[in-house]
Amino acid sequence: MRSHEHAHAHQHSHESHGHDTGFAVGTLLNAAFVVVEGTYGLVGHSMALLADAGHNLTQQELDTYWERLSEGGEEIKRGWLKDKYGLSWQIAPTILPELMQDKDPEKRKRVMQAMLKMVKLDIEGLKRAYQG
Repeated sequence: MRSHEHAHAHQHSHESHGHDTGFAVGTLLNAAFVVVEGTYGLVGHSMALLADAGHNLTQQELDTYWERLSEGGEEIKRGWLKDKYGLSWQIAPTILPELMQDKDPEKRKRVMQAMLKMVKLDIEGLKRAYQG
């Protein structure tokens, strides 16, 4: 542990308490996850794009992802599409897992039935199904 005194007459330590190591390990694990997921996604010809709920994905943003990725490709169903390179993507708002994990089995069933009828997922349609 190194200590030194400043002109304002107090001492403090420059010991890292392992924070740098934790950050490095976390970064390494995230990088490994991306490599593994990306590799299996490319080999299996499928990727999932779960839109960030933190910035409250709008239907317009979901539509933009959908349009750009499906251009020259094929729209499938239940939020799945195939891009012009043959890679399959599922574009789903992060609210979908939240709705599908509700404790009420009737709500989950209504959401699932609504989703099964959709090609591109409709956020408001999923919410309406959830509310009954």
